[in-house]
Amino acid sequence: MSDRLTRCRYIRRNSLQCTGEAVDPDGEILLCGKYLARALQLVQIHMASARP
Repeated sequence: MSDRLTRCRYIRRNSLQCTGEAVDPDGEILLCGKYLARALQLVQIHMASARP
């Protein structure tokens, strides 16, 4: 196992990559807690608006 941290892959509006540590370094989606929470909020909003 490596001691290197796996960084978040989110690219901010100013074209800089987030420097946070990925929540799941071995996962397919490499996001830190901040951007993972934002993504989940967007999914919840979309799901709520898609309900009949």
